[in-house]
Amino acid sequence: MSSYGSSNPPPAGPLIPSDANLSSLFLTKRANINKGTVTQLVGLNEPVTVNASAGVITMFQGVLASDASIAFTVTNSYCSADSVVLVNVVKYNGPAVTTAVITAFVTARTEGTFTVMVGNGSGAVLDNTEGLEIAFLIV
Repeated sequence: MSSYGSSNPPPAGPLIPSDANLSSLFLTKRANINKGTVTQLVGLNEPVTVNASAGVITMFQGVLASDASIAFTVTNSYCSADSVVLVNVVKYNGPAVTTAVITAFVTARTEGTFTVMVGNGSGAVLDNTEGLEIAFLIV
């Protein structure tokens, strides 16, 4: 195998031979992971508990002002201080569905908890009457 650097640049074109067998690099089965769900019942910043490595958090059906954000804590036994926690908005069907700018990201991780920040980056009020859903995955 060649080593490439400034004095020995790689050849032009693809570095992977066209006849290479890459089938072992692709997953052929879906990973079997523990999934959970939880729903906020009292408010948008209500803490929730869901003990699973992946799942969906259905947020309280409240209103988030324009250009505002809220944070809530998720208690989860699968989370550690060095976990990688991914979050993503997977559902919003409120009135401004075509103009909504919703962000979700993790702001902190500790042993047994992580904190999710949800933001409304649009100039309009986010009317969460349909239940905003945030998916998470802990690695």
